[in-house]
Amino acid sequence: RTLDMEAMLRSKVTVLFMMLGLLIAVPAVALAQDAGDPTGAPSPAPPAPVIQSDKEDYPPADTVILTGSGWQPGETVNINVNDDEGQTWNRNVDVIADENGGVRDEFVLPEWFVATYSVTATGSSGGTATSTFTDAVLPARGCPAGRPIMVDTTEDQFDDTSATNECSLRETINAANGDTTADTITLPAGSYTLTRTRPDGTGGAGEDNNEFGDLDIHRGPLTIDGAGATTTNIQAGTDNTNGIDRVLHVLSTGNLTMDGTTVRYGQINDDGGGIKSVRTLTLTDVAITENDATTDATTGKKSGGGIFHQDDNNNFTSDLLTLNRVTISGNTASLDGGGLRLTSNGGGTLTDVSITDNQAGNGGGISSHQGSQLSFNRVTISGNTASLDGGGLHSTSGSGGLTNVTITNNSATGNGGGLHAAGGSQTLPNLSLNQATVSHNSAPNGSNISRITGF
Repeated sequence: RTLDMEAMLRSKVTVLFMMLGLLIAVPAVALAQDAGDPTGAPSPAPPAPVIQSDKEDYPPADTVILTGSGWQPGETVNINVNDDEGQTWNRNVDVIADENGGVRDEFVLPEWFVATYSVTATGSSGGTATSTFTDAVLPARGCPAGRPIMVDTTEDQFDDTSATNECSLRETINAANGDTTADTITLPAGSYTLTRTRPDGTGGAGEDNNEFGDLDIHRGPLTIDGAGATTTNIQAGTDNTNGIDRVLHVLSTGNLTMDGTTVRYGQINDDGGGIKSVRTLTLTDVAITENDATTDATTGKKSGGGIFHQDDNNNFTSDLLTLNRVTISGNTASLDGGGLRLTSNGGGTLTDVSITDNQAGNGGGISSHQGSQLSFNRVTISGNTASLDGGGLHSTSGSGGLTNVTITNNSATGNGGGLHAAGGSQTLPNLSLNQATVSHNSAPNGSNISRITGF
């Protein structure tokens, strides 16, 4: 019995020590887990690297700031910005991540319109991040998608957020600028007056992003269908004294066809009082009237009171001006081409056009320069005035055929009241007049036609 009691006692002592060991072990495991022991739960994964732009959309030539995070401190990160629209623009730069894994890159976009840019960032440790941004592919600015795009207000709105969701002419052009396909804008009868100027009080001229001043066309083909030139007016002011800018500007990536409208009251210290275009421009049943390209104190006198058309020197054969049943009247330029100035190797095809009562230094009605190719049929040039040469038409180079043309009642204070052809050395413009009437014009030298070489 004594032996049995001793055995029981030893058994109880053993159990006691086992329980004490268990009580000690459990807190030890808990402490080990709290200390990050490998037997505990895994630490969270580091964040994936990112790259992003400070804005979703930029105007061309604006400054872009790219920032990123989640990179390894001190690692080299290659940032590649690529033009997805094939305009051959690319930026490739290496930056070093700071002590917090952040990166930054700042640069200026090209001046031409592209649309979409892609960004790829690649770290030397193998991490990658991507993002995209756009340049002036802005939302429809209150304009619903569709073909055609409908204008439903004469107000000069931009980025309209009103409950009525109205769609202004500026907003429709902006929507078309953001579209890579052809667009048509339907413009009902009414007067569409440009009123948007910069908040800082510097006016509306000199801005090419379609937000202020004139209507800037960056994409094409774009067609504007007006309800008729007698009832549908696109105007830079309420009369010919208060225009805030020219009316329309077709930039090097644009292409405009317009019919059934009047373009008026443009005023600018630059070329092209009514319309300035460096790409294809086609006008049908349009009136261009009472626009003014005035003298600029810095760059001097300006040309193309009604229309200034110039090719972009990249595609001479396609950068054409085509006018059908167009009236150009009452426009003024301080230098050349009161009604119309054509320059460089682009061409001008005019059919059933009337150019009357315009004023300029040279070429009161039309001024043609630098190899312009002219094709006139049933064109009337009358009542225009030049303070220098070429009251009706002033041409310094190029060639063309003038058929069924009437040039009458124009005046110049210098040479060629009706037509003045001038060329360097012994070269004269090669102009052919067929079934043309050139009469009742006035000038001290060559009342109807004058020709001069060697200037």
